[in-house]
Amino acid sequence: MKSTLLAIFCTAISFNTYAGHDQIVSALYQNWVSGKWQDHQLNVYAYNGLGQMITDNIHNWDAPDHIWQNSFTYDCDGSVSTQTFQSLNTTTGTWENVSMYSYTYDANGKEVSAQYQVCISGEWTNQRLVTNTYDEKGQLTSYFSGNENGLGHNTRLSYDINPDGSVNTKTVRTKHSEGEEYISSVISYTYNSGVLMSTTVKSCWSGDCKNETFDTYVYDESGALTADTTKEWNDAEKAWVNSVLTTYTKYSTLTQIWDNTNDSWINSTLATYTYETSCISQVPSLVSAVYPNPATDIINVTMENLNQSFDISLTDMTGKEIWSKTGNTTNQEIDISNLTDGIYLLNVYQSGQTTTRKITKQ
Repeated sequence: MKSTLLAIFCTAISFNTYAGHDQIVSALYQNWVSGKWQDHQLNVYAYNGLGQMITDNIHNWDAPDHIWQNSFTYDCDGSVSTQTFQSLNTTTGTWENVSMYSYTYDANGKEVSAQYQVCISGEWTNQRLVTNTYDEKGQLTSYFSGNENGLGHNTRLSYDINPDGSVNTKTVRTKHSEGEEYISSVISYTYNSGVLMSTTVKSCWSGDCKNETFDTYVYDESGALTADTTKEWNDAEKAWVNSVLTTYTKYSTLTQIWDNTNDSWINSTLATYTYETSCISQVPSLVSAVYPNPATDIINVTMENLNQSFDISLTDMTGKEIWSKTGNTTNQEIDISNLTDGIYLLNVYQSGQTTTRKITKQ
């Protein structure tokens, strides 16, 4: 139930987390299986000159023969205009459309509508439309999610506001196409000096609202969220019990679940982020230049900040290492003529430091 309420929860509260500060080159997602981390999904991101993400290439180890991507376009105000999900045809080497979201916004940059379409036999077909309305303060007050015939459900939100303008409680009311409106959830917030400290979600059925989840938050000195502990209501014990712990650093997001048998947290999922080195000023780059890029046969790599030998490698979008060597000179020449066209990651390692650059073979 928590996942279904996430979108509603986020309309009132936003978090500052490490992963949002710099351009992420890649994100590796892993699952904890039989006492070790097992690769699940790799996302590789590309940006335009304005720093806007234009593609998100996706490889999933559960479907090794498939590669997907999300591609994005933007309007003149820098808001996402379309998000298109595509599948790579490995025979032709071309991207084939699967589905698309198209967005519109009001004068304040608030999302007014999101049209979801799927591609059937080369033609876009409407599937679902979401429309949003806001009050004069910019708070989401209602949204409708349904098909082009008007069948769906309408959600209405009302707020109890604290004297300082923060949200104290939010009540969510839902009405399906032919049914009556009913209260589906009530979300309460607590703060400390204006900083969100906890969120309580109550789910409501037939007018009876019961505790469901209780989240508490921890931040670092900069105000970035470092931990989110989720507890679930145990009706038999009449108490909150541990459920999920999510911890955040600049380079990872770790999710753990509570083991009632051993009264301890156990690993569940891990996301590891690689950043464009130029965005992280406190870490000196090991690479000063990669050229030409894109390239067809030879890539030249110029090193800097070297104090000993280093390891250099190329990996494909699946994370598979396809070339590596140990070097000790500032100029390296890499032959990529035998590689298939696409995006690769160039990785340089020295004394626990890593620099990653995207290269394109064409």
